Amino acid sequence: TPYRLEQVLLGLKNKDQKAIQKEAHVLKTSAYYVGAKILSDLCEQLEANCKEMTWGETEKMVSSIQSEYQEVESALLKEKTQAEEALQNKKTA
Repeated sequence: TPYRLEQVLLGLKNKDQKAIQKEAHVLKTSAYYVGAKILSDLCEQLEANCKEMTWGETEKMVSSIQSEYQEVESALLKEKTQAEEALQNKKTA
């Protein structure tokens, strides 16, 4: 998924709406499967409206996606750490 976000940024840099739309679709699906509804919804909005948005609007949407991605990544890493600690505690008990 970090790769996909990089591809969205590359599409933005190159003003390639088709690439942005494609990568937003993949990100939307990935986010949905991990339960990141806000991120999924943002990606869905970008995918659906990319061609009608100005580049400024697209940049703002991508910025929102980046921020939400960071929130999701932090939450998932926290969950992973907690699960690993619980597993370790179970093994030593």
